[in-house]
Amino acid sequence: ARAGVGFAVAPCGTALTEQQVRALAGHSPRDVIMLFDADAAGRKAAMRALPLCLEQGLWPSYLSVPDGQDPDDFAREHGAAGVESLLQQARPLLDVFIEDSLPGPTDGAQAADESLMKLGPILALLKPVQQARSIREVARALAVDVQIVETIVRRAKTRARAERRSPAPPSRSDSRQPQANRHPRPS
Repeated sequence: ARAGVGFAVAPCGTALTEQQVRALAGHSPRDVIMLFDADAAGRKAAMRALPLCLEQGLWPSYLSVPDGQDPDDFAREHGAAGVESLLQQARPLLDVFIEDSLPGPTDGAQAADESLMKLGPILALLKPVQQARSIREVARALAVDVQIVETIVRRAKTRARAERRSPAPPSRSDSRQPQANRHPRPS
């Protein structure tokens, strides 16, 4: 707001939490732009935000600040007009996530399998039309049959449902858990 941008919120550091995304979903349009630092930590934070946003019905786009600047510093230096101009370069975060997850052209089948395991849970969160398009895109990029990707996505959906239904495991400090014998046995 100090830079003349009145429609922005910022998490502390790079840790965007589920609670923050839930609050954002209650006060914003469906489309949101994630503007993080241009460094590896900022990009990683954006990728961690993708499933949180999709679970809350938000469609995130991704944008990194040029020249490794901090978003706040960029806004102060370039003002609202600079930020508005930068926002025009935003790309769907899903596209960035898929690109980052795909193996390189010389990587083997193992890398393709690892990519599918990473992409499956994200693709499982998408609405049907976007999911179908993304499944075809991933299958084409990996040069595999669409049914293989669909199977991975179906399994990820099943796992996610099972995890939501099952109670959380007790914490280590839960007093109901059996305690290890703290006294050594005599020899």
